[in-house]
Amino acid sequence: MLKDGGWLEVRQIGPTGTANAYIVNDRVAWSGNRDGIRYSLFSAAVLVSDDEQPDKAELGAQPPLERIPTLLPGERQLPTGDGLPPVSQPFLEGLEADLPARSAHLHQEESAE
Repeated sequence: MLKDGGWLEVRQIGPTGTANAYIVNDRVAWSGNRDGIRYSLFSAAVLVSDDEQPDKAELGAQPPLERIPTLLPGERQLPTGDGLPPVSQPFLEGLEADLPARSAHLHQEESAE
């Protein structure tokens, strides 16, 4: 899925195909604090031969890998797309969704006026 979507590239290491290098745009792979746990991102220099690649004829003609857009200071990411279907379980007591809504009795009072 990531390879087909253009987020990473797979290169064969050695002639047998038992070892692969996964080329990831290092701006796509996250690092740093997440839930109070620190992670490190390591980079490596790996030399592979074009003779070992099953797609040797296509080397240099692949489309560029995808990049995650950069958020500038003050910008926020907004969800897009169809989203997931509604949840099939009720909300936990005290943790109801905080959505703007009108109470039924307020609506009836305003209608009467």
